[in-house]
Amino acid sequence: MSSEGRNIVYIGPEKHIVTQAVENRLPEAGLNVISLLPDIDKINRQRDSADIFLCYADYSSPKTEAVMHYLSDLCSDEHRSMCLIVDNAAAREQVMKMKSAQRAAHIYTRPLNLNDIVDDLTELSKAYEEFRRTKTLLVVDDDEDFFMIMKQWLKKDYNIVGVSSGIEAVRYLKNNTQPDFAGLRNARSRWLRCNAIASRDAADLRNSDYFSYRRRRS
Repeated sequence: MSSEGRNIVYIGPEKHIVTQAVENRLPEAGLNVISLLPDIDKINRQRDSADIFLCYADYSSPKTEAVMHYLSDLCSDEHRSMCLIVDNAAAREQVMKMKSAQRAAHIYTRPLNLNDIVDDLTELSKAYEEFRRTKTLLVVDDDEDFFMIMKQWLKKDYNIVGVSSGIEAVRYLKNNTQPDFAGLRNARSRWLRCNAIASRDAADLRNSDYFSYRRRRS
């Protein structure tokens, strides 16, 4: 997990015109650039510094392919984003033949439009900040044991609030900041269910390990 949502790890050669452009323009937009040489050991030491990796894919360098494969695996395994910079259309076509390039969120071709890069990376950074934010889950159930189970399951990832009835839930919603999710149990059918409301992350909740199934209560 990244410690700073606005950190960008840039991977490229020192004192290159692309490196200088990135290091000068991105901080002006509030993005903190961590510059690294295309070396897997150096990248690995900074792997937790950011959610976004911007790599200058210099196909003439023998290290480029190995670095891209490493970044592709890292981004796939840890839900990070990789963006690439290439020299020209021919280099872009060559890079796109590499399986690792399929993980790239954006590919930029020189000459660069730095404003487009800033806009894309800022949007990605905001998305990761929202993703990392601790969400609030409102659980509606009059079974205290059930609530404690839910809280134990989810406390590492969510701020859990419990109420014992629909009336209390409505009162909570009127008097507090609306939660990201609300879950209720359908006691009549004796099924465990969860309905997501007022959340851009509804699909995330429905697809989570906790709510992607139904189970009968004993």
